[in-house]
Amino acid sequence: MSIKPEETNLGQYSFKFTPYSEQDHFALCHLAKLHGTSKGQVIKVAFHEWLKDNLSKEIEMAAMMTDVLEALNDPSMRSRNGLR
Repeated sequence: MSIKPEETNLGQYSFKFTPYSEQDHFALCHLAKLHGTSKGQVIKVAFHEWLKDNLSKEIEMAAMMTDVLEALNDPSMRSRNGLR
């Protein structure tokens, strides 16, 4: 993972980050020190990478779940499948 230097100041969109565990906190500190950057920059890069890998999958899953819930609530689908 390459940590890029901070580029654009998007401070108006900032939020507070709390690590999930103490181990995550220490890993974050280690990565920041290892790459000579801030903990905030490590978090930004990690979140950016997570979005690239997962956002489309999450949106697709949400759409599928919406379709399933709509089908379950559709009276014609329920009777066709023997559901009440």
